[in-house]
Amino acid sequence: IDFSKDAVNLTKITLGKYLQAGKIVQTNAQKLPFDNNTFDKCIYGDVIEHMTFSQAFKCLREAYRVLKPNGILVVHTAPNTFFTSLIYPLVVTFLKLIGKRSIATRLTETVKSTDEYHVDEYNFFNFRKIINSAFKGNNKIWIDRDILRKNSNSYQAELKRSLLYKLSISFLSRPPLLYFFGN
Repeated sequence: IDFSKDAVNLTKITLGKYLQAGKIVQTNAQKLPFDNNTFDKCIYGDVIEHMTFSQAFKCLREAYRVLKPNGILVVHTAPNTFFTSLIYPLVVTFLKLIGKRSIATRLTETVKSTDEYHVDEYNFFNFRKIINSAFKGNNKIWIDRDILRKNSNSYQAELKRSLLYKLSISFLSRPPLLYFFGN
């Protein structure tokens, strides 16, 4: 599903030939047009950070309603507010200290651009709170250990050869630090 008619049309063009039993529906995730206990799995990819807390709660309650008992909801949301408020300033300072100003500038542009379209962002603890409320405590939260998404950002290309970078990623992707760095 998608709220945007254009996104639904683009998905039909892009993935239509790969979808056998499924269908692509334009609808509001806060009021899904499906019966209770319909799906084994639901995936919300980069959705709830574009909603107010109240809208996100309604969206998650709908996922709970349409999931079968023991169904799985996968939610990806980024960035982690701990990263943007606490860690990001330190990372930018460190990058500047080691002479990587251009990477610091690109990272700053990326982080600041999200302010334009992210209504509410989450961290492990406030996300757990909204999930516990929406799912009535019947849930398990998992955080991806790949805190940098397989080095997919352009500003990481220069850094990924560095031993310090590799050691830092290994260290930061383990609990309890994962709660602060993970998405």
